[in-house]
Parts: sequence; structure tokens; C-alpha cells
Amino acid sequence: MYLRGRLCHIFKTEFAGRKVFLKLSWTPVSRLPEPAAYDVLQSANISHTPTLLDNGIVDKGTFGYRVEYLVIADAGVPLIKYLEKNTKNGLAKSERIDLHRANAGNVTIKGGQATLIDWGYAKLIPNNSLDIDALAKKWFFNKKDVMDNEDAHDPLAGTPLYMSIQVLAGSKFRTVVDDIESMFYVVLHALCENSQSGIGKFVAKPPPLDFKENTNLAHVRGCCFSIEDLYKSSFGVKAHLEELELLLGEFRNYLFVRDGKYIGCYLAVDKSYQRSVDMDQLYQIAGMAPKPAWKDRTRSSAKRPHKAVASTRSMPPPRKRQAKSKK
Repeated sequence: MYLRGRLCHIFKTEFAGRKVFLKLSWTPVSRLPEPAAYDVLQSANISHTPTLLDNGIVDKGTFGYRVEYLVIADAGVPLIKYLEKNTKNGLAKSERIDLHRANAGNVTIKGGQATLIDWGYAKLIPNNSLDIDALAKKWFFNKKDVMDNEDAHDPLAGTPLYMSIQVLAGSKFRTVVDDIESMFYVVLHALCENSQSGIGKFVAKPPPLDFKENTNLAHVRGCCFSIEDLYKSSFGVKAHLEELELLLGEFRNYLFVRDGKYIGCYLAVDKSYQRSVDMDQLYQIAGMAPKPAWKDRTRSSAKRPHKAVASTRSMPPPRKRQAKSKK
């Protein structure tokens, strides 16, 4: 048998008297083990991630593949199914939906809370609070091989349908804003799948979500989100909670507006176009208090410079990235 990429099997079973999912993965030894990713998340007390009950490495690397297992508590239903059920039954005005981050099948809802599952392609970002050498020793991976492989494939990682405009356009730089943009598309996709109005009622995949080719999709998205009311009606956003409509509007501005100007088209044509990153504003939009310690743990490496500024309305025009000097 020849494998390329990562192979997973998921089983629904019981563990210690509770319903759980057992996930078996055959992962290339050049990729970060998923149990290691959960180790980092738990040590940093990151919320909205699955409850891990047990995990480990079954095989350290036969034929170039590592066999891993995870025992995960039930995290609810996929976002699309959740919206489908609640749209048909009618959402209570008092209910608030908290949405989180990257592929429609990887966001689940339980008890009104979102969980981001499947961290099999997570990337480590070196910083002072993370001891990658100790992590590599604990989870049996080669630090250099994994870090080099992730750096080589990072811009290409992910599902094209949910990639940010700049990543689709071929940019080799990636920041937290690109991940937030991916989540934006995940939510729009889920809304469109369950829309009783707008383009979602007639077209299964509207232009911004109809993947044909990376560059083409980047240009289509750059144009489609330039008019706020048009994209809302097209995806059926107005048919859902007013709170959700307002929240998506805030995220749309956070992603595509700088200094009062729409920049979506620039993102599609200029790979070096740099969006500023304002973490405090992001927390404010999500209804969360700023967490300086979190910013230290997840800051970008020197290869991905960014500058935090006060607010979207006062953001300066995006800057060109400086090319590295050759030694």
C-alpha cells in the first residue's frame, strides 16, 4: 500500500462510560504529530478546542509514516448541520452563536459553543514560551525535518475553498488575518448551504465559493466582497439572526477595509501587499477581552512581519514587505 499525505479512520465508541470518538491517523514523519498539537493547545489553555481524553503514538515511523491515536469527547454537530436544524426550527432571538475558526467540516457546535476540531495540519510558530526540542523528544519527531517541511508547504496548506485571497494568489506570507478570513468563508458557506433566500436558494456554489483555480478564485473574491449589502443578500445572511449579520459585517471590515478603503482587489493582484494585524480589535469584535500573553505565544516569526495598530478606521495603508538581503 502506498500513501500520500495523511490517512485517518474515525470510530464512534465509548471510553470510561462516555461517548467518544477514536481517531487513528497515519501521518508522514515529516509532519507534526496531532497529539503534539493538542499538547501545545492544552498547555496554553486555548479554549474552543476538543476535550482530549487519551492519545499516543502506536508506531514511530514504519515506512515513513507515524501511527497516532486520539480519544476525543463528543464535540457536537458540524456547523452546516447545526444551522440547517436551527434554521428549520427557528432560532430564538435570545440565542447567541459563538463561531470559531478553518474548514466547514472542522467546526462543530454543542450547547451553543463552537469547537475547532482536527489539528492534524497545525504548524508550530517558534516563540519564547514553546520548547520545541522538548516537544519533539516527547512525541518522537525530528524538529528540523518537521519545521523545514512546514515552512516549505505552509502557503499551500489548507482547503482551497476556504483559503484567503492572498494565499490563493500565491503569497508565501501568512498571518492570523488569513486564518480569520478562512473562518469568514466557512461561515458564509454554512449559511449558503441553508439559505432560504438569496443566491444560495438557486446556486449550490456561488462564485466566491466555486473553486476552479486558485488565481481565478482570488480575483472573484476580491470583487465580490466589495459591496457589503450585496454579499449579505447573496449568501442569505439577512435571513439569520441580526447579531450574526452584524458580526459578519465587523469581520468583513476587519479583513477587507483599511483606512476607510476596500482592499480586497489589491490582495488578489499584489502578493506583497501587507495587511496590518490588530489583535485587540479582533478580540473586541469577538466579544473577548484582550489577552497579551496569548499574543506572545502566537506571534509571527521574523519571516512573517506584521504591525499591530489601534483600529481599522485609523489603519495606515498596507506596506510592501521588504525582500531579504542576501548574505
